[in-house]
Amino acid sequence: MKGYALGLVESLGYVGAVEAADVCLKAANVSLIDCELATGGLVTVKIAGEVGAVKAAVDAAGTAVKKVGTLVSTHVIPRPSTELYKILDIQKEKPVAERREEEMQPVETGLLGEIEEERKEGRSSNSSFAAQHCKSEEDLRNMKVVDLRTLARQIPDMPIDRNTIKFAKKEELIDAILYCCRRGEN
Repeated sequence: MKGYALGLVESLGYVGAVEAADVCLKAANVSLIDCELATGGLVTVKIAGEVGAVKAAVDAAGTAVKKVGTLVSTHVIPRPSTELYKILDIQKEKPVAERREEEMQPVETGLLGEIEEERKEGRSSNSSFAAQHCKSEEDLRNMKVVDLRTLARQIPDMPIDRNTIKFAKKEELIDAILYCCRRGEN
């Protein structure tokens, strides 16, 4: 991919990253490679294209991100080494827009999706929560804290109030969810 460049735009927060990706794609003929979420709210948007186009897109994105959020950093790497793509765990020959559909993994809604569907359809009842949605302690431990918080908000008569749920630690959430499941089974 002679003459190609890798562009990086890092922002604090997801909104800035979405704005960066949108502006990059509209400002120049570039391809969106990846949008990587890191800890602490850092989000990196990776684009590829011809060197001039990538430079223009990254500059435009940097300006746009400053308007809606916090810009952390921008960088353009002209003609990156093929070894760099291994480190970044991306495929330079297949940007996001060009990846074949069968390579994309379908997103499973899982337990949270089922609860949300039932809530929207009005099928969910307080008494049947435990019978329908309780998971083993191991399954709960494999869930992310964000998903546990969402699940905890869906449980009727949760012993932790909604304001406390958003600050609760993983162990507290698991204990409270298991308590509700046991209570519902009795």
